Amino acid sequence: MKKFSRTLILLLVFTTTYCFSQTGKEEKNNTLLGYVNFGINHNVGIGDNIISKNFDGRTGFNVGFGMNVYKKIIAGIDYSLFYNTIKDKSLVGQYSRSNVSFFQFQVGYYLSLSNNLKLIPRFGIGPIEYNNQKANIKFNDTGTGIAILPEINYIISDNFAIYLAPTYRRDFMQTEAPEEVRDFFRKVNYFQFRFGINLFF
Repeated sequence: MKKFSRTLILLLVFTTTYCFSQTGKEEKNNTLLGYVNFGINHNVGIGDNIISKNFDGRTGFNVGFGMNVYKKIIAGIDYSLFYNTIKDKSLVGQYSRSNVSFFQFQVGYYLSLSNNLKLIPRFGIGPIEYNNQKANIKFNDTGTGIAILPEINYIISDNFAIYLAPTYRRDFMQTEAPEEVRDFFRKVNYFQFRFGINLFF
């Protein structure tokens, strides 16, 4: 009986310790102080606009930083750039290249789907530039961009993950153009597919 009692007590102690240990790991796994990410992107135009009809290449990079500001609400900044050559120069005024840069302020929410899968849906807004080049002449078209990023992360370790983010982008440009083709340049819808790494802290 004494042996059984000792065994029972040891089993209870072990079980309690294990449960507290798992709870601590789960709490750590479900919290996020912040992140830094690096990735590449590829862009696919939607509908009748300059990116879908006249940009070729459409691949670039992005970097971002974010912090937990309240419970699981995330706020941060993100910079992306993608490079393009022009298919038909006559449609755009004879320039041959246009690189699109976007600096956005983001707000999002951190969701733990499982031990290895984390979702960080975010909304971003900020200034955007189409940096155009014609021989040795450079000029910019500017506007405001918005982005919706449902980013899914696969956790490799406590501080490292790989992510995939199929992003919807809308650029509201101020490009001067004749009225009949104005929407072609000013209302630009596209998907930006992102892939990269996240460093959590």
